[in-house]
Amino acid sequence: MSKRTISDIIKQWRKPIKPLHERPKPSQLLQIVEDSPSSLEAKLAVHAQAKILASPLRLCTFHFRQFPNELMIRFEKGWHQPTKLFWAFPTFKKSGGKGVYVNLSRKVLEIFGKGSYRAAFRGSATYRTDMQNHVESLLHKESFAQFAKRPSNTFHILTAKSASQWKADSISPMGYQCILSFNTSETLCELDHQIESLDMTHPHVPCYHIQRIWDKRDIESIHLPQDDTVVALGVPRKLDTVDLAIALWRCRKFAS
Repeated sequence: MSKRTISDIIKQWRKPIKPLHERPKPSQLLQIVEDSPSSLEAKLAVHAQAKILASPLRLCTFHFRQFPNELMIRFEKGWHQPTKLFWAFPTFKKSGGKGVYVNLSRKVLEIFGKGSYRAAFRGSATYRTDMQNHVESLLHKESFAQFAKRPSNTFHILTAKSASQWKADSISPMGYQCILSFNTSETLCELDHQIESLDMTHPHVPCYHIQRIWDKRDIESIHLPQDDTVVALGVPRKLDTVDLAIALWRCRKFAS
């Protein structure tokens, strides 16, 4: 029979379990992508949907189910000096405070705002009546902010071959994250577009109609060649375009 004391057993329980494999640092990922672009690790590193699914699981206070963090909207409670009340507000940056997570969906947020938020915040927070529009606006601004961080030569100019087929006079060995279309459309995003680059054909590329996401002033600030035929940009799959692709996917997720 074991002679271990209860205190020894408790210490063992409290000792954190080391992961089987340490997550590579950004510099290590960059080296992997440069040295072995065809490896599975490199392909996952530059794939936005893979990073979304690999994000930490959070418990949705509306569905009482866990979802990846990137498919959730996080709320905190903060003091609002003008009204002298605590208000619920959405957060997009890392914070040390305890958050309330809700599925990133306009429909869910609409129902959540009709009363479910009271239970989530234990009746101690005021909730905006226009929260859906407020969150949508923040998501759209975040996606443009991610776009604006990248130099213009990051993106590939596309010419239209048909309504859903595009041609790029560039190469993108790892594929494309998405397409940014300047054309007007009734839909925010279409998933069945195709890009024909110099090296291969890339099917099933999401196409975002940015006039439904970004402000007119922001779109006009984008520096493009003085060419009337430029109606779309291709976002190649790279480490530094993953966050942009995720921000746009979150806009689509919220609207769906």
